[in-house]
Amino acid sequence: MAKQGPKLTRRLEDYLEAVLVLIRESGAARVRDIAARTDVSMPSVTAALKQLARMGLVHYDPYELVTITPRGEKAGAKICAKHEALVDFMVKVLDVDVEQAGANACRIEHVMDDHVLGRLSLLGNYLLVRGGDEQWLEEFRSCCRREMPAAPGLAGGEDDAERESPMSSSDPNRNGLPAMPLATALVGQTVTFASARGGAKMVRRLAEMGLTPGEPFEVINRGPGPFIVTVKGTKLVLGRGMVHRILVRPV
Repeated sequence: MAKQGPKLTRRLEDYLEAVLVLIRESGAARVRDIAARTDVSMPSVTAALKQLARMGLVHYDPYELVTITPRGEKAGAKICAKHEALVDFMVKVLDVDVEQAGANACRIEHVMDDHVLGRLSLLGNYLLVRGGDEQWLEEFRSCCRREMPAAPGLAGGEDDAERESPMSSSDPNRNGLPAMPLATALVGQTVTFASARGGAKMVRRLAEMGLTPGEPFEVINRGPGPFIVTVKGTKLVLGRGMVHRILVRPV
């Protein structure tokens, strides 16, 4: 029986995952390929492989192909499954670029426990397969692209202070629940107006319609057809572009 080695740390998990993925993709894992995949030096890979070998997770001999043990394959498959589930959720539900999703999954997979990951996977499966209404999900993706068009530092754009209307500073609930685009609210949901994106003209227009900070209103139709809300008993028909710029908070 293999002697128990050091604890399987985050970095060792990365190496084990790389070994398994390389074997699955090309049938072989070499030190130089592992180094290229993990972006570290070959001596660092060699040291890590020796640790994994002491733990009974891989077979490593200098100048030979690295192979994985049944126990190592089981542990590596678990790590890979976490990575794939996280990438799948971020790409298909959150509309995140696949490269960005992969980079984030590499960080999250080491700290998320199985129970939470299972719940996240169930949520993704429900939204994509069992939800039965793809329209709101597509609207959410469109909202993501509109409100957060690029990852921080990847692309230029308007400064948040410029895009956020002055109305947000007087929002009485600004320290409560986080604001969300009205486009993501559900039929029958009551929300309060928080702020708007679009400048002073947009603010004046909304105020004339009865949408002022802290004012509650209800969503009565979000599609197909127009987006309709009731404010103080009055029905308002809002454009699709507008509901992505109006920020609200659930009551």
